[in-house]
Amino acid sequence: MISFLKRRNRSEYEGTVLGDLKAMFVNSSINWYALLGAIAIPAIIATAFIMEKMKPEYQEPEVYYITTYKANRTTAEIKAQQAKDEVIRKQAKAEEERAAAVRRAEYRKLADLFGMDVDEK
Repeated sequence: MISFLKRRNRSEYEGTVLGDLKAMFVNSSINWYALLGAIAIPAIIATAFIMEKMKPEYQEPEVYYITTYKANRTTAEIKAQQAKDEVIRKQAKAEEERAAAVRRAEYRKLADLFGMDVDEK
């Protein structure tokens, strides 16, 4: 008559959290890949938040100095200053070209090591 009141053969952990976990791991058809994804996605998000809070190494700020000139300069003074600036500009450009040539040589050496063709077209 009241079949649901009949005593069943119960294990020691049945009806407890441990019993539920045992049942889940032993005789379930759970999709383990979905479970792994469900755990991994929040873990990745939490890791991203933690990494965002970490402070980067301090870097010295770049300071740019602006040269100011007198408002009543003559044309001769302006041209003399431009000539000085042109010499400095040419030296800086030559230094940049030397650094670029060294960098290109390093990349060519690396390309030769790996057998890549890097001839300029």
